[in-house]
Amino acid sequence: MKSPLFRLVTIACLLLLLTPSDSASVQENKIALIIGNGEYKTSHLANPVNDANDMATALNKCNFKVMKSINATKKEMRRLIRKFGEEINKGAVGLFYYAGHGIQVDGENYLVPVNAEVYTEAEVEDECLKVSSVLRQMESAGNRLNIIILDACRDNPFGRSFRSSNMGLAKMDAPTGSILAYSTAPGSVAADGTGRNGLYTSMLLKHMMEPDLVIERVFKKVRVDVMKESSKRQVPWESSSLTGDFYFNSKRGIAVTKLPIVESEKPIKETTKYTSISPKVTRPEVVAHDGNFIAYSNGVVYDKITGLEWYAGPDKSTNWNEAKRWVESLNVAVGGWRMPTTKELRTLYKRGKRGGNMTHLLRSSGLWVWSGEIKDTSSAWGFGFSVGYEYWENRNASSGARGFAVRSRR
Repeated sequence: MKSPLFRLVTIACLLLLLTPSDSASVQENKIALIIGNGEYKTSHLANPVNDANDMATALNKCNFKVMKSINATKKEMRRLIRKFGEEINKGAVGLFYYAGHGIQVDGENYLVPVNAEVYTEAEVEDECLKVSSVLRQMESAGNRLNIIILDACRDNPFGRSFRSSNMGLAKMDAPTGSILAYSTAPGSVAADGTGRNGLYTSMLLKHMMEPDLVIERVFKKVRVDVMKESSKRQVPWESSSLTGDFYFNSKRGIAVTKLPIVESEKPIKETTKYTSISPKVTRPEVVAHDGNFIAYSNGVVYDKITGLEWYAGPDKSTNWNEAKRWVESLNVAVGGWRMPTTKELRTLYKRGKRGGNMTHLLRSSGLWVWSGEIKDTSSAWGFGFSVGYEYWENRNASSGARGFAVRSRR
């Protein structure tokens, strides 16, 4: 006959086995669609199939449910994208990865199926798949976060029959709550690679598996390595409108952390219980507000609608490289700052009231602000607050531009 103590210990062990661990209980539901096209009738590509297979393996290790297609036709791509949209519509984080030929016509980007037969630019829309249709499918799902990765900027396989000479893909803005990553800057061409993987994907596979590395940091490391290996001929580029943090490989197990809006000096409680340390952070004093924006004593300006925090850099003419170094070294209010996207600067322009529609709470005499978006190996995009549109400039030129930092509210 078993003793009461033995029975109690047995019951306790069973309860431990039946209770989900912390790491399991916080796993985010994640769905990935991977497409690798290489077996084209003309202009065969050696790496996309390997890239897609290796990316699928890596994402499986990161707890993604992976849908994959190799050498897909247009019909198959459309079917998979529709199915993918249905899956992420259930609330999952969505990731779309494509390796293969990609082209632009009249500013519209297209992914090229392996069975595409294109002899003139007019046939592209019928034979190829619009990237915008993928973005719309993901955006309409209404899920919390989407990641789009396009290793698709190889040479145009139909270039000889095209009137225009546009290379690579055209610039696109990431839909709200998403990050859009190109293997190279818009209008530029990426290398297919001489090893098993393309240059861009090889570096992405390397850095995405680093533990507890936020996604923006992953892409930054990829950019540095690709530029180094290509002698700066290939510069990866991203457009982001993320509203939280995402980690490919993390014990946190959570993709997006939406923080509450707090405008007092009360301590902000850590919103996730999965970190081992939960320090208390105290909001600084509110010193001014103009209805849309709130300025704090530490210089941070908060946009109540977008949830973005802004910090104006030195009020002097600054080139892009100086602005980038300043942002990277900024540690005001814990840190986590980055250069803004042109889309975020345009939103700031529309939301502002004074100084070229830039809120006067961001204390800057300049009306041109650098974004973090690169045009090519020597130029970057900025936004003119006096005129309300984006334009590019040499990264070494100052021309009255300013550096701004931005982040989602911490």
